[in-house]
Amino acid sequence: MRDPKQKIVISASGTAAGLENCIRLDGSSAHPYADSLLAAPHIANAADLADISHFFCLLHGRLPSVFDHALGRSTDLDMRAWLIKAADDFARERAFLTKLTVAAGPITSTAGQDQCNTLVLEAGNALAMLAQSERAGCAFGAAIALASDWHIVRRVLDNIALRFSAETPALQLPDESENLALLSKFAGDRATSRAIHFGMTQMLAQHRAIWDLMESRRDCRNSADS
Repeated sequence: MRDPKQKIVISASGTAAGLENCIRLDGSSAHPYADSLLAAPHIANAADLADISHFFCLLHGRLPSVFDHALGRSTDLDMRAWLIKAADDFARERAFLTKLTVAAGPITSTAGQDQCNTLVLEAGNALAMLAQSERAGCAFGAAIALASDWHIVRRVLDNIALRFSAETPALQLPDESENLALLSKFAGDRATSRAIHFGMTQMLAQHRAIWDLMESRRDCRNSADS
């Protein structure tokens, strides 16, 4: 696992390279727990799956979404067009999350249960604040990192849907190639590029915290059963 003190360096190509590095080094696929679920989905039990659907629904199931908030902070026409589509696409993801959470059933109570929900709600509030930042580009960075990382999260959610025979709608959020193409537009503006990169890293940090929480809950349950 990458040393948490290691900093991602933005190359001369700007925010596009920054996004690639963020997703590769700090995205959900780089988290050991998420990676294990992608590599071997059968290892997760029902309690693990309920946790994942529940906590991601708690994090992203409310309105306004990160994309909605960011839309209110963006004036660039290309940014706004991207955010409008992403906000519409993510509305379908919220509906999917809600149905999946119902299908997976209630989460299993573990030590510190009340604190778990509070931590996730606080993470959601942190994302909302990030997506409303007045620093030009910061909110957009959070939104574009969420769209890119959601393709990884969604693969885990799709496996949960398969396990519980839940309907899986097509994912329509912009993919990383679309995101990189848009980000290349802002590579020449160093201030905006840095703000976008900051928004990216902060958004991904919240996802890592959620994966950490769910991994800890799984380990707690496993210890109790052994």
